[in-house]
Amino acid sequence: MEEAKKRAEQRKKRTGQQNRSSQLGSVLSYGWAPNYAGYQSYKNIDFTSDNAGGRQYTSFEKKNGERKPKNATGKLPELDPQEVVDIPIDMDTDDYKISPDNLLCFSGTQNFLSNFYISTINIDGHDYQSVEHYYQACKLYTLAGAEYAAQLRQLQNPARVKSVTRRILTQLRVGKDKIDEWKKTHGFVLLHHALVHKFVQNMDIRQKLLETGDKILAHTFERDNLFACGAGTEDVEKWAKEHLGEVLKVPVEINIDNLKYIPLVGKGKNLLGIISMKVRKQLVNYKAPNENVETDPLLAALLDDFKLSSINDNKPGPANEKKPE
Repeated sequence: MEEAKKRAEQRKKRTGQQNRSSQLGSVLSYGWAPNYAGYQSYKNIDFTSDNAGGRQYTSFEKKNGERKPKNATGKLPELDPQEVVDIPIDMDTDDYKISPDNLLCFSGTQNFLSNFYISTINIDGHDYQSVEHYYQACKLYTLAGAEYAAQLRQLQNPARVKSVTRRILTQLRVGKDKIDEWKKTHGFVLLHHALVHKFVQNMDIRQKLLETGDKILAHTFERDNLFACGAGTEDVEKWAKEHLGEVLKVPVEINIDNLKYIPLVGKGKNLLGIISMKVRKQLVNYKAPNENVETDPLLAALLDDFKLSSINDNKPGPANEKKPE
């Protein structure tokens, strides 16, 4: 706990005198969402006092004691299949070799790749205790309004944030179709935005992400086939064996139009894993620049903002001085 407070104080010292919103505003739409500017007014909602604590849950797992909805046969309801279209020949892709050895399945309450993992992120000058805090607040802001998003301020547990969001949307009669559409448009764009902040601003988990190398990161969860694999670990490992030696081709530019080209991992789009892999690649490119690979401006701006001379440094490097134009 003391270590977490110390890290939080260090981040505030490094960024307290800087106004991030003006710097980031110009790069948020890079390869992602042209409508992201609509979220800028959301920075007026302050989650700084939301001190996370208690037991955490992964973004797509049930809370202990919560019953899974079943159909008349006693089985879990079938998920609607995700659209998959063959990638055009001329589209740039990131290629990953499929094999059990090149697969990293993750799930569970404390995994650092989880949206529920407690790792404070600062966006537009405000602290969010987890990616899930930010994600659900933005969902409410879009689908319900700022006054409803503000109700999440004092919630400590990410699982509670998610359940309260679900309750509010149910009370307001926001339909499943509308929520699903949000997930496939604003939702996964915001997830990328939050994950960039998460791994840039937290050195320990940034290093853990880099240590995964080029492995396929697979979020194994049976009840979600958009952000997860729509299958458990055993089934995803079986998928890797069945496709041994094949190549998983993921569009370099992941946006709303390209979502249909993202292939299945197991039985799902695995967006949490895919986006984490994208952020990992951008971190590597920033560390060892390649003139043929363009670094995500959002990630670069954040790293420069934190004045890191290297993404593996244990402390900030010398300040980046701007050259006169």
